[in-house]
Amino acid sequence: MTGLAGPSPAEIDDPVRRCQFSPPAVMAALLDLEISGRIGTLPGHCVTLLTDEAHWTE
Repeated sequence: MTGLAGPSPAEIDDPVRRCQFSPPAVMAALLDLEISGRIGTLPGHCVTLLTDEAHWTE
């Protein structure tokens, strides 16, 4: 799933369109990745892959 997100912000629908899983399954996976600190969500329904150097604050 992290292969569908990159360091540049992308609309949350992009990973849904680019994989073979259902939208609810993708959203659940993205939520798990966000909770684990591997991706971040941004305003405008965007997601971005967080690097080890990135520090995400709300």
